Amino acid sequence: AKGAPADLPPADVLDELRPALEEGARQATADVERRLDNARSARTFAGGLDEVWAAVREGRVGLIAVEEHFQATVRVTDGHLEPVAEGTTAAADPEIREDVVDELIEAALDGGADVVFVEDDSLAGHGRIAAALRF
Repeated sequence: AKGAPADLPPADVLDELRPALEEGARQATADVERRLDNARSARTFAGGLDEVWAAVREGRVGLIAVEEHFQATVRVTDGHLEPVAEGTTAAADPEIREDVVDELIEAALDGGADVVFVEDDSLAGHGRIAAALRF
């Protein structure tokens, strides 16, 4: 006999909600994939850290999809991002950005973009980060 949600232990509430949560996650993933596919078709797609970073700086990004655990340390050179050796820090070089992914996400949100975190390796073919551009 099931009572009102307030009468159920939290684990039982979660069990009741799990199918809806999983379906919502599937729909969200499908929506992101559709938006990125449409962007590829319309030639308004950016893939990889450097391309997405440039588009964010230009205020052109409508949607960013980024793998949940993606982090990168880079050097900014002539307006582009270059990978650096693991363990390199900003203390060694003022052009080093240790949290460039976080910086990029904050800038994208400030610019009105949607940011969606996706499963690790789901964007492996695009450098772990991709965007649908506004123009």
